[in-house]
Amino acid sequence: MGLHRERWTTLLGGDPREWLLACDEPAARWVTLVELFDRRADDPELIAAHAAVLADPGTKTLFERLPV
Repeated sequence: MGLHRERWTTLLGGDPREWLLACDEPAARWVTLVELFDRRADDPELIAAHAAVLADPGTKTLFERLPV
């Protein structure tokens, strides 16, 4: 991680990345991998996290509420 990525953890008083990865919310894990760990689109862990978001009942409910 570059220095610019680490400064924000000082503001929080700690690094929440491991906590976010352990979260039960699939979207939190996916966004953390993309934005805070800079994972590439072909990373197997990122692909699995994205699939978990799409399979999540909350995500499915949200999609069903979108107008066609």
